[in-house]
Amino acid sequence: MKGKAILVLGILFWSLLQAGLGDYNFSYSVSSWQELSSANNLGDIDTDEENFTNPDYPAGQTVTYGTGLPIGFDFYFDGHVYDRFGVNANGWIGLGKSEYGLRSVDLLSSSYASPLNYINASHPYEDRLARIAGFARDLAAQSGASLSYATLGTAPERVLVVQWKNYRRRNASAESFNFQIQLHESGSEVRIVYGQMQSSGTFTVQVGMRAMPAAEASNFATLNTNDGWTYSTPGSAANTAAVISATNYPIAGACFRWQPPNHAQADFVAYPQSGFAPLSVNFTDQSTAGASPITSWYWTFGDGGTSNAQNPSHIYQNPGTYTVSLTTTDGDANQATKTRENYISAYVPATSGNCYLEMDGFDAHISWDPISTDEHGLPLDADYYYLYFNGSADPEAEYYFLAPITYPTTDYIHQGVGRGARHMFYRVKAINTDD
Repeated sequence: MKGKAILVLGILFWSLLQAGLGDYNFSYSVSSWQELSSANNLGDIDTDEENFTNPDYPAGQTVTYGTGLPIGFDFYFDGHVYDRFGVNANGWIGLGKSEYGLRSVDLLSSSYASPLNYINASHPYEDRLARIAGFARDLAAQSGASLSYATLGTAPERVLVVQWKNYRRRNASAESFNFQIQLHESGSEVRIVYGQMQSSGTFTVQVGMRAMPAAEASNFATLNTNDGWTYSTPGSAANTAAVISATNYPIAGACFRWQPPNHAQADFVAYPQSGFAPLSVNFTDQSTAGASPITSWYWTFGDGGTSNAQNPSHIYQNPGTYTVSLTTTDGDANQATKTRENYISAYVPATSGNCYLEMDGFDAHISWDPISTDEHGLPLDADYYYLYFNGSADPEAEYYFLAPITYPTTDYIHQGVGRGARHMFYRVKAINTDD
C-alpha cells in the first residue's frame, strides 16, 4: 500500500510582465573591498577567452553552453527565476536555468568583449540571454591572477560572488583589475563591486545588465561614466561605454547596485499535501502586494481544476502527483506566478492484507479488521497481533517485524515514519504465544 508522502519543493516562477531592466533602481555607494578567501577556482594564470559553463570543466572551454554553475539559490531577474550561471573570462556572466539540462546556460555572443549589445533575431534561447557585465573587455589572466566564485551566507541572505583578481587587458602590461559581480538573494539585487583598479591606458568597458528580447538590445541597464565613476549615471543604450584611464576609474570599494522595482510576488501553502484519494486540500494565499493591492487570484490545481478564490479548497478525486500554480494580478495589471512542482500527492485508497493506513503528519495510523478465526474457520484464541511492515515499493517484498499489539486491539500508530519514503505496506497476524 502506498502510505508515505513525498514533499517535493517546486520551482518558483516570478513574472513581472511590465518591468524591464530599465525599471530597476540604480544607486552608488562605497564600502570596504572584501576579497573572497575561500572559493571555487576557474581557469589559471593563462586564462584568455574561455567560457566556464560546466563544473566538470573548471579549466574552461571554447563551447558557449553547458549545464551551468550553481548559483546556490533561486535568483529573480527581469521576470524570470534563475539557478545557474556561466562565466566568460572577459568580465561578465550569463544566467541560466537547470531545467534546460545540457543547455542550462548559453553565453553565445557576436563579441565576447561587448556582451550587452548582442543581437540575434533567430536566437533560440532568449531567456538565457540574461547577462551581467562587471568590466567587460578583452581581458586575460596573468601571473597572480585568479577567477573564482562562491555562494556565501545562509537563506534568505545568501550571496553569489564571482570575482576577477589581477586581470588585465589582453597583451597589456602594468595593469591590474579587481572586481566582483554579486547576486543577492534578499531583494534580488545585482551589485558590481570594485577593488584596486590600475590602468596603463585609456579605453572603454561595458558595465551593466542585459536581457531578452534578442532581436534588439532594448532591455538593458548600463553605466555612463562621462563625469567620472563616482558620478556615474544610467546609460542610454545597451552599448553605452564606461571610460577607464589612469585617472578615471572606480575607487576600491565602489559599489554599483541595481534593485528590481517593487512588484507583487505570489506565494501559497497547502494542507494537507498528501493523503488518499479523494483528497480534500485547503490552499492559503500568502502573496505579497507591491505598490498596488492584489485584485485577483487564479489557481490551477494540476488535474484540470481551477479557481479564482483567494483561499480555495479543492478535492483530488484520482490518485496521482499534481503541480499547483497561483497567478496574482494587482491594480496596475502586474502579474506574479508561483508554481510548486509535484506538490500534492493523492494515493490509491487500497489495503495491504487486512490492514488499513492513514497518514497523520509524520505518523502512520494503521488499523485492521478483527481476526477471530484461523485459516480453517475455527475459533482463534490469540494473545497478540504481530504487526509487520515493508518499506519498499513492492507489496510482495520482505516484511519486517514492527511491534506486538495486545489482542484484541486493532490499531497502532507507527510514529515518525516521516515523508522520506513514498511507499509503506503493513500486514498483521493473530498469535497465540502458547502455540
